[in-house]
Amino acid sequence: MDWVTSIESALAGACLMLALMHLVMWFRDRSLWANLWFFVAVLGLVGLMACEMVTMHARTPETYARGLQYAQLANLANTLGILGFVHCHFGTGRKGLLRLTVVLQVAAVVADFTTGQSLGVTEVRRLAQMDFLGETVSILGEWEPNRWMLLGQATSLVMVIYIADASWWLWRKGTSDARVRAAAVGGSLIFFIGVGTILAGVVKMPFLVSLPFLGMLLVMGGELSRKILENKRFVPTSVTDVTGRENAERESVRQQQELAHLSRISILGELAGALAHELNQPLAAILGNAQVGRGSLGGKSPDLTEMAAILDDIVDDAKRAGGIIHGMRAMFKKDAVTEPVPMDLNESVTQVLHLLHSEIIGRKVRLVTSLAADLPPVNAGRVEVQQVLINLVMNGLDSMRGMTPGGLLEITSTRVEDRIQVTVRDSGPGIGEDMMEGLFEPFVSSKPGGLGLGLAISRSIVLRFHGELGGGNHPDGGAVFILTLPIAGAEA
Repeated sequence: MDWVTSIESALAGACLMLALMHLVMWFRDRSLWANLWFFVAVLGLVGLMACEMVTMHARTPETYARGLQYAQLANLANTLGILGFVHCHFGTGRKGLLRLTVVLQVAAVVADFTTGQSLGVTEVRRLAQMDFLGETVSILGEWEPNRWMLLGQATSLVMVIYIADASWWLWRKGTSDARVRAAAVGGSLIFFIGVGTILAGVVKMPFLVSLPFLGMLLVMGGELSRKILENKRFVPTSVTDVTGRENAERESVRQQQELAHLSRISILGELAGALAHELNQPLAAILGNAQVGRGSLGGKSPDLTEMAAILDDIVDDAKRAGGIIHGMRAMFKKDAVTEPVPMDLNESVTQVLHLLHSEIIGRKVRLVTSLAADLPPVNAGRVEVQQVLINLVMNGLDSMRGMTPGGLLEITSTRVEDRIQVTVRDSGPGIGEDMMEGLFEPFVSSKPGGLGLGLAISRSIVLRFHGELGGGNHPDGGAVFILTLPIAGAEA
C-alpha cells in the first residue's frame, strides 16, 4: 500500500469513528441535530476522499472523469451537513440563503451528470503523471473545461454569504459564547471554503479538495466537543444516570413552560371584560367613521380631504384593534417561550399599559409613568417579559381594590450601570410581615382565592434571562417591585 492510500485511509477511518460517536449521541438525544448534520458532513468527506483515490490512481481518462463526477455527489452530502450544522448550532441565518444554497448545490449535481464528464470538465482527453508524497499519481493532462463550473463557484459564494450572515446575527446576540461560535466557527468555515474553491481551480496538481473540508470538520467537531464538556455529559457514572437526569431536566423545563402558559391564560381570563372593552372602542370608531364616510359620498360633491381623514382614522383604529388581538394571540400560544432577543423594555411597558388601559380606568387608579429615554435594549423574550409586567401591574391594582379615592400606580424605568430597571409601585396597604419571607414562593398569596403562582413564575422567567425580580414595601407606603434585566451583551 502506497503513502497516499495509507494517509487517506487513516484519515477516513478516524473521521468515521468520530462521526459514529456523534451519531450515537444523536440517537440518545434527538434534539442534538447539529451532531447528526456533523455525521452527514463526515460521510460526504469520506466520499470525497474515495473519489480522490480513484482519480490519483486512474490509468484512463474515463476512470479519472468518473471519479470527478461522483465527487459532486459526495460534495452534496458535505455541503448539506455543513449547512445543517450551522443552521442548528447557530440558530441564526436567513433561511432564504440556506434554501438557495441547497438548490444551487442540487443543480450543480444535475449539471455534473448531464453537461459533460463532470461539472468542471466536459472531456478528459489525456492524463499526466506527477510525484506526490513519494508516489506517482495521475493529474489532468489535456481536457476541455466545462462552463457549468460557474454553478459550483456560485454555490460556494452563496454558502459563504449564508455562513457570514448567520455568524453576524449570532455575534449580535452579544453573549461571550455566541461571539466565540461566530468568530471561531463561522470564520473558520468561511476560510476553508475559500481555500477549497481556490484548490478546485488549480489543475496542475492532484484532485485534492478534501483537506479544506477536513479543516472545516475539525472545527465543527471541536465546537461540538466543547459544548459537550460544558454540559458535562461525559461525567456521569452510567448511561442510565445520564438519561434519567436529562429526562428529569427536560420534564422540569416542560412543566415550567406549562405553568407559565397557564398563568398567561389565567391573566387573560381575568382581563376578558377589559379586553372586550378595549376592542369595542376601535371597532365602534371604525363603524362611526365608515357611516360618516358613506353619508358624505351620498352628496353631490363629497369633500375628498375629509374622506382622506376619515380613511386615515379607520386605518389607525384597525391597527389598534389588530395590535390588541395580536398581543392576545401571542399570550395564548403554548410555544410562546422564545430564545432571548434584543428588545425595548420601554416599548413592552407601553404595550402592557395599553392592554390594561380599561382595567386601570375601571379601577379609578391614577397612573404615573416615568420612562427614561434612549435606553439600550435588553436580551429577553418579549411575551415572557410582558407576562411578568402584567402580573406586577395586576397585583398592584388588586392591592388597591376598593380604595376611596382610587389609588396611585407608578411605573418608572431607568438604567443602573449595565442593567435596566423597571419599578412598579402602588399605594396599597403594602406587604404584610408574614408574607415577606415567602413572597416569591409558590402557593403563597394574599389574594382571596389566589393560587400564589404569579410571582413564583415571574421570578423563574426573569432568572432565565439572567435578571432579577425583587419586592418589598416602599418607605412612603404601598408595595414596590423591581424588575432588573441586563443590557444586551452584558448577560455574563
